[in-house]
Amino acid sequence: MNNKYEDFKLKMDIKPGAYHGNTVRKNITQSLWKKIRSSVLEERNYACTICGYQPPVEEFKKLHVHEVEEYGEDELLCILKDLDLICVNCHSWQHIGRTFSKLNNEQINKLKLHFISVNNCSEDDYKEYLRKFKIRKREAALKAIEVEVKMLGKNTVLDNLVLYRIEGAIPFKEEVIKQLANKGLYRFYDDEDELMI
Repeated sequence: MNNKYEDFKLKMDIKPGAYHGNTVRKNITQSLWKKIRSSVLEERNYACTICGYQPPVEEFKKLHVHEVEEYGEDELLCILKDLDLICVNCHSWQHIGRTFSKLNNEQINKLKLHFISVNNCSEDDYKEYLRKFKIRKREAALKAIEVEVKMLGKNTVLDNLVLYRIEGAIPFKEEVIKQLANKGLYRFYDDEDELMI
């Protein structure tokens, strides 16, 4: 975006439209995800890695495990790089399009104040960051349209299927890969042996 905002701890994020609703979490068993969540909670000391919020035990549900992803350029490939433990307020900024479409003005204002507090910035900084984010979002939308047009030229549903890679050191990584591979959703590279899974 701009070097001025490089040090912001809390940032807005965009998930390309072709990947909406496609996550590793949705493609593994709930029992495996619960094991992963428990491990991430413990590893991250039950605190938001962005703002430091540490709820009492009965409010741990306010801490979310967020999938940090990158996306393929030439194929529908979702690459899981890491798992972050973040509070519900910080997580709202990771899915900003959904957040703005679902929340009322009072809720959005509360999130704005959280953003300003976490980043120790002014309201003007927030507005400028949001303005630049919207420009970046438009550019990302145009690129997504190009990818979707490219995908429309393919003949089968399988060609438009999102595949996954796990490149981060996540808990229970081998189990996750195995479950994705068993569903035909794991992208092995040419030099990898599928039989090892």
